[in-house]
Amino acid sequence: MEKSKRLFTKKDLLALIVPLIIESALSLVVGMIDSVMVSSAGEAAVSGVSLIDTVMVLIFYIFSAMAAGGAAVQLAIVTVIARCVGAGEYEQAKYYNRRLILLTMLANLGLGTFMYLGLPLILNLYTLSAETAALIGSMFLWHTIGAATLWPLSFVQTASLRAAWDVKYPMINSY
Repeated sequence: MEKSKRLFTKKDLLALIVPLIIESALSLVVGMIDSVMVSSAGEAAVSGVSLIDTVMVLIFYIFSAMAAGGAAVQLAIVTVIARCVGAGEYEQAKYYNRRLILLTMLANLGLGTFMYLGLPLILNLYTLSAETAALIGSMFLWHTIGAATLWPLSFVQTASLRAAWDVKYPMINSY
């Protein structure tokens, strides 16, 4: 392809890719820091965080598979916002951004509530002390509240900003 017909220069691509790589690396570091911080809280806390991590991965995959949650909304918002911005329809982009974030919040709250109600069935599969089970229940409740409110703003909103060609703010805002 001729250089004059290319939509992106190498510099443009690097300006998009480097912040995404940094953001991904920071995400891994935060996960490691969580484990280190909890390790001083005692055996029940370490056990609870380890188990709840497994349950959270399960929930993440469920969200990713659902049309109204997780990664599916991120893909939808990228497409919708990019088309609106490309057409110069900034008010439409704002409207759809708000609608899709609200949809994600409601989906997260609904699925989180459903999973919280089913948590005792999941925990019965394990041999846990009462203290560990109570800790997991408490952590899961707070996670559900956070997932319904913070997750869409952290992930769906950043996907929207990336679609509007802003990759630096999501990287800075994430951490």
